Amino acid sequence: MSPARVQRVPLDIGLEPVDVLRRLRGAERVAALIGDWHQGEALIACDPIRVASGDDPFAVIDDPHAGWWIGSWGYRLGGQIESLPVMGERPVPQPEHRVALYDVVLRLVDGAWFVEHLPDADPTTLIELLATEPTTRPFGVGTFALTPDPEGHRRGVARALDHITAGDIFQVNLCARLEASFTGDPLDLFCAGVEALAPAYAA
Repeated sequence: MSPARVQRVPLDIGLEPVDVLRRLRGAERVAALIGDWHQGEALIACDPIRVASGDDPFAVIDDPHAGWWIGSWGYRLGGQIESLPVMGERPVPQPEHRVALYDVVLRLVDGAWFVEHLPDADPTTLIELLATEPTTRPFGVGTFALTPDPEGHRRGVARALDHITAGDIFQVNLCARLEASFTGDPLDLFCAGVEALAPAYAA
C-alpha cells in the first residue's frame, strides 16, 4: 500500500494489545498480529469492508492499495499454482482461506498506538470502542487427545527417518493432531495464550 494514501493519527492510550482486543469483543472478523511482525508490535483490525470468498482468494487481491488484507491461506492452496499430490480429505473440515480487507487498523509501534486508515474511511467507531470497558470471560478447554496416538506417531517418525536414510526424501513435516472440547469465546483463549506465552508471532 502506498504510504501517501494512509492517514495516521496518534492515539493517547496506554493499552496492551490484549486489552485492545477485549474491547473489540463482538465486532466482525477481529484480526490481530501481535509480536515481532513487520512495522510494529501489533496490528489489530475489525469490521472488514470486504471478505474473500470462493475457491480463489488470490483473485480478490486486485488492488494492492485498497487497504489491509489480513488473514490466512491454507497449505492446500498451493495446488492452484503448482502441481501437488492429492492430499485427501481433511479430518476436520476447514476453509482453505480466511482473508478480509480492512480500511482502518490500529498499529502499536515502539509502545505508541496509532490509528491508520484510508482517506475515505472513518476511524471513529474503532476509536470509540477503545474507550469501552474491556471484558474477560471464562472459557474451558477439555483434555487433549493426540491423533495418531504416541506410539503411532513414533512409528511415523521412524518411517520418515528410514526414508531419509534411503535417500527417498530429505525433509518431512510430520504432524500430529491435538483435539479437545472448548467452551467460551476464542478471543479469551487467544488473549490468555498471548499473556501466558508472549509468543514472538501471535496471530
